[in-house]
Amino acid sequence: MDIRHMRIENLERMLVELLEIQAVASGAPSGRFHLWLDLAITETRSQIARARAQTVH
Repeated sequence: MDIRHMRIENLERMLVELLEIQAVASGAPSGRFHLWLDLAITETRSQIARARAQTVH
C-alpha cells in the first residue's frame, strides 16, 4: 500500500469520527461548534476526493 492510499484511509477514519461527533452533538444548541464541525466534515470530504483523484492519475 502506498502513501496515497494510507492518506485516504486516514482521512476516511477522521471523517467517520467527525460524523460520530456530529451525531452525538446534534441535540446540543446550534452555535460555533456546529459550524466548525460542518466545515471540518466538508473539508475532510474534499481532501478525500482530491486524494482519490490523485491516485487515479
